[in-house]
Amino acid sequence: MTHREWFKTHIDKLKAALAIRPKPAVPTLTLSVFGFSRGAAEAVAFCQLFSDLLENGKLAGIPATINFLGVFDTVAMVGGGYGPGEQGKARGAQSALLSQIPLLHMFQTARMKGVPLKPFSELDATIQDDFQVGTELASAWNAYTAALGPNGGLLKQHMELYYRWRAARLQSLESTASFKAASAQEQQDMGDANRMLAGDLEALQFRSERFMGEGDGMQHFPQSDLARINQWHFNRAQNRTELDDWETWAVAIFNKPIPLPAEVMRFFDDYVHDSFVGFYMAGQVTEYDKRVKMAEVMKAKPEKIKGFDRRVFDITSQTQIAQEKKKAGKPLSSQEETLVRDAENGTPYPLMTDADSADMRSPLIKTQTSTRREGGGYILRRGYYPRNGFIFIFRESIHERELRRVASTSNKKDTVALELVWSDNLRQDIAQARQNGPVEVAMA
Repeated sequence: MTHREWFKTHIDKLKAALAIRPKPAVPTLTLSVFGFSRGAAEAVAFCQLFSDLLENGKLAGIPATINFLGVFDTVAMVGGGYGPGEQGKARGAQSALLSQIPLLHMFQTARMKGVPLKPFSELDATIQDDFQVGTELASAWNAYTAALGPNGGLLKQHMELYYRWRAARLQSLESTASFKAASAQEQQDMGDANRMLAGDLEALQFRSERFMGEGDGMQHFPQSDLARINQWHFNRAQNRTELDDWETWAVAIFNKPIPLPAEVMRFFDDYVHDSFVGFYMAGQVTEYDKRVKMAEVMKAKPEKIKGFDRRVFDITSQTQIAQEKKKAGKPLSSQEETLVRDAENGTPYPLMTDADSADMRSPLIKTQTSTRREGGGYILRRGYYPRNGFIFIFRESIHERELRRVASTSNKKDTVALELVWSDNLRQDIAQARQNGPVEVAMA
């Protein structure tokens, strides 16, 4: 049953009820839709489904429109998913969070488009505080937007600035104030990812300069290099895969990085979170996950506990002993005092490193990465797929030229010949597509 079929019964009931009781009349139905991250995907899907339910622009005979679609189709940094001080960024207050700026932009844009939100001046003082932007953040933001330039192509312009910053911090990331202010686990994660970037660049450089084509079957990198090269780049280097356009462009930036203005460096240093680092594919993240793991480990026989689980067992045992000593009024060592204090506010847990990931990853995840994060690293062009289903015809996205080009004017509609085609019924849609010419079939 399709959603249209399911809703038809309810819409027919609504039509009948409106016919029986036409007063008070509903002149129009106007929707304003908002969403962030998964909520943004849900918002887009909702709008598509809602549009499908309309008959001649009406729902149950009532004229209906979507007046405003406000989505943060982005990572946590933009949508407000990080708190002040996480990863050592936005130190001090909520007004230092980069997400304050898109929050204000969304609020202002929605008001200008007629969304019935209260004017800022009528909001409670506590709510107005939630919209504040710190002066230091504003200064760094203005420098960043000035560096982007006025000519469009913002995605590629942003990534150029970001890669120039990463190039500048390859050897100096750990000296930044934000790194020093981060937690021990965050420092471990950011340091690991930065070191892997250096390995990825080596693999990319190898692909760009040597052993291209058939080669002699020799593998340049030993398996042990998976500890310093992300798996996707490692595999491409072993297969001598030619650099794609994005990789070629990115490598050129790292080979001859142009220094950024000081305020733009500060923008990335102090305000831009690293979501690649924080989106784990292995290991325990939440307090709940950690406590579940601890409970599992403590139930096992001590002589059978190995690897990372042994470290979980040790720190949990030490914490329990320290808590019992404190309860009994016995003196504690400085280490025991730290464990007791940490247990009051969270869960004492061993530092998780990429070296531990073999004990954490499932067999499926091991096919994609050798670390705790996804195996693509920073030099991998990401995409967004706004619908359910499968990509069954590989063609260029309608935004492909926007991703590739340097900032200039916008693309003309007829400059893009190909696009990705989505399917909810592969057998039917592939057969229909082949009637119009040859297609390249794949699934993603």
